[in-house]
Amino acid sequence: PYGTPRVLLDSRLVYGRVNHMLSQNTFYEVLVANYHRDFQSRVYDSPDLYEILPQRSSGEFSIVGEDWVYFDSDFARNEVKVNLTSQVSRVHQLRVGVTGEWLTTTMRRYNPDPGLDSTGTLQFGIRESYDFEPRKYSAYVMDKMEFDEIGMVLNLGARVDYIDPNRPYPADITEPFGEVRDQKSHVYVSPRIGVSFPIAEDAAFRFGYGSYYQFPDFFQ
Repeated sequence: PYGTPRVLLDSRLVYGRVNHMLSQNTFYEVLVANYHRDFQSRVYDSPDLYEILPQRSSGEFSIVGEDWVYFDSDFARNEVKVNLTSQVSRVHQLRVGVTGEWLTTTMRRYNPDPGLDSTGTLQFGIRESYDFEPRKYSAYVMDKMEFDEIGMVLNLGARVDYIDPNRPYPADITEPFGEVRDQKSHVYVSPRIGVSFPIAEDAAFRFGYGSYYQFPDFFQ
């Protein structure tokens, strides 16, 4: 009634996990998950209804009338993860795993001040509109070695990430309306190492090194 937008935020998460012992020393786990988020912000569901009381604004700030907000975004993520752990010997505990993520992100944001076309019909100009389906895959291996005779624990491992944005992108970000190319996929390798060694009855030396990458949230 006051010309302000209604906001709808709906988030849903469904997942299942299975753990299974293959033997006394070996087990695996499987995780399957689906996450969905829908966000809407608008005064009316139909753009035609915005003609009832057109707004007056300065820049992007509404002064009187309806607020020209019409925003709709949708994000979904499907994930499958498999991990295997095995105590292969008295010294070595081996862990391996793979993960796959399939993402879908959609967004529509319309111009808050569309104006009229040559026939006098209200036109909603699109400011942002995209549909992307990026993909992410990863795998890791980790060997935990425990040497009881000297009390040392050594962890060695590595992780590989494959990121496919699966979308076009400006060839030169300083020219957003210039040439557009498909964004290349990327592979990242991350080593891991950790050492724990006692140097006294109540003291221990610990050292760790790892290479880590932080990837963007495709729905932001």
